[in-house]
Amino acid sequence: MMADVTALPAAAAILEKLPKTAVDAAYFQVPTVKDKLTVEAPHGIDVQWLINDNRNKNVLLEGLENLSWRDGNPAIFVAGEANQTKAIKTQIKRKPGYMRKQAYFSGYWKA
Repeated sequence: MMADVTALPAAAAILEKLPKTAVDAAYFQVPTVKDKLTVEAPHGIDVQWLINDNRNKNVLLEGLENLSWRDGNPAIFVAGEANQTKAIKTQIKRKPGYMRKQAYFSGYWKA
């Protein structure tokens, strides 16, 4: 799961509905530490807060590059700035186990 501050409410709602046995990572980009929210997530979800106030720097993509990709067919949620989401989608589509029907990408605003 990857989301910028504009998609954080949707991402948080999804995390809260995941089964308690869910495992993986969630990366959230916010402009300042003060923008972090309390997020309820299963214990197996590693929540990472990426602090970045530069809208032109794709720290979510950097987070993806540092992510240990698990075996299997993951469910994927990525939402945020259009160009950044497109770059992330390009990389994720190359990952083993990627299945289009289990992925949601929404680049709904432009910097």
